[in-house]
Amino acid sequence: LTAHSDVKITIALGSDVDRASALLAAVAAEDERLRAPVVRVSNVTPQGIELTVSFDTASTGEQLKAEHELRRRVLTRLQAERIGLPDLYKSSQGVPSGSPS
Repeated sequence: LTAHSDVKITIALGSDVDRASALLAAVAAEDERLRAPVVRVSNVTPQGIELTVSFDTASTGEQLKAEHELRRRVLTRLQAERIGLPDLYKSSQGVPSGSPS
């Protein structure tokens, strides 16, 4: 019995979608638990471009751990590659994004 996952990551508008998609696919491919991962552009909003990594895992227990680790690794790699994240992720210490610093 397999478990299906859709992990959504939003990148900033104007980002290189092909580069970001390739990076997500590469990170997903590194995890042997993820079966047949597929990356697609799932939405475009005023906040950014939503990419979804879809994959199956062997069990629900594996699914939750794999989702968590995939998100962490993807965010680290996006930052390392200087692929922008929307301002909504950058807000810190309760200061609304767009506020004067």
